[in-house]
Amino acid sequence: MPFKCHHLDKWEYMNLDLCEEVLEHSSRCVVFIGGASSSGKSFCAKNLKRVLEGNGHKALVVSTDNYNKGISGIITDKVAEKYFGGDLPNREKVVREVKSVLLKTPFSKKFDRDCLDQIKPKLASFLAPADLSKYLDGCAEEIKHLNFDEPDVYDLSSVATDIKALLAGKTVSCKKYSKVVSEQVPAHSHYDGSKYQVLIVEGIYVLSDHLLDRFDRGMAVTNFIEGSPKSLFLRRVIRDNKITSSPSYYTIGMYFHNIVKSYNETIIPSRDNAMVIFNNDMTFAELREGNLYLTKDRVKVTNPLFIQEMLNKAKLLSTTFQKDIYFTGIGEPSDFNNLLRLRELSTDGGKTYVPSSLVNKGSPKARRDGKVIRPINVLLKEGDFFKVFGSEKDFLDNMAAAGFAIDRQVFKVKRRITYDGYRFTISDFRGEGVWLEFADPDLPLKVRDEFISEASE
Repeated sequence: MPFKCHHLDKWEYMNLDLCEEVLEHSSRCVVFIGGASSSGKSFCAKNLKRVLEGNGHKALVVSTDNYNKGISGIITDKVAEKYFGGDLPNREKVVREVKSVLLKTPFSKKFDRDCLDQIKPKLASFLAPADLSKYLDGCAEEIKHLNFDEPDVYDLSSVATDIKALLAGKTVSCKKYSKVVSEQVPAHSHYDGSKYQVLIVEGIYVLSDHLLDRFDRGMAVTNFIEGSPKSLFLRRVIRDNKITSSPSYYTIGMYFHNIVKSYNETIIPSRDNAMVIFNNDMTFAELREGNLYLTKDRVKVTNPLFIQEMLNKAKLLSTTFQKDIYFTGIGEPSDFNNLLRLRELSTDGGKTYVPSSLVNKGSPKARRDGKVIRPINVLLKEGDFFKVFGSEKDFLDNMAAAGFAIDRQVFKVKRRITYDGYRFTISDFRGEGVWLEFADPDLPLKVRDEFISEASE
């Protein structure tokens, strides 16, 4: 039975103990850290390196992400297998020339018609016209099904060769993959295996039998990093939004249509090879990060007569009907510090609603003035929902397949008004009460306090 833990420091020292056990009878040890995409493998590897070196064991982290074949290699291999029976002429030359074009092409335009028109003359000298046409048509089709979480995306044979060389004290050339251009790029450096006692190898497929069977498992410590459905989803979308050129709607579509399937079918089974299983949900630091910050200065209304008087005298600017659906992982409790919300809007007075945006709200800042300031990560902005999903039902079905459940639904009517020359928002939450929000930054503090007093009498 594997060891299980939920605290990072316990996981670190558990690995330290297991490594030192290996080092009692071997000059070197290898730690494999597998698990789902965005479970925090790189984070764990970095922290384990710190602990190992703090205890006198020089450690090197090797990420199998750097052995990603790149889109030029991935798509070419798919086309070679499906359209050429595994026998594409001049494969290496094809990949090299295609890569030269893709390096200068934005992610959303890779293998589109303009891109293919640039690739075509570069391949014409070593692919026959019929083969060239077949190859280009295959690329246009296979890019639609690109899945970065499939085993064939990574050159695991090269991973095994390099790690075995390092364990033997030899020097290997570093590999480097850029998530910005989605290709292998020059690294211009080397690893000298003789300098390290512990090799830490992390990646989604490092616990696969295909890789582990190439090593003496007596020299290995194996780990599986897992997380809640919400943690895995948010980390993947937020991370890719920061460090890749692909738009969020593309990442979300890939996540639900490809990554969840790969996780369930090819990554979860490798969990059986783990000595240690670490549940690594989102940290408080992660919940404080966002791509925008929302400030709300509001008070719950307990004096309905005051609000009615405001509405009678106010100028109505707009009325919005909203439906908010909040999600948790199946079996998980609600978490105010980590809200995943789909917003839907109505244009017929609340009779029907249409999906609009998907956001994550993180942990609010601690304040004494009553204001709520919390980080927001916009996952699907208005207008992008239907680039990924066909309907609300389609979205909910995909969420359920990824391990999510509806936590609650909130219906509200928001009225934006001006009153005494200042802007306010009155939000009526069905079944939960009414809130008065101070939307005007020029509202004097004394006037604000008077409104709070009257609204909450």
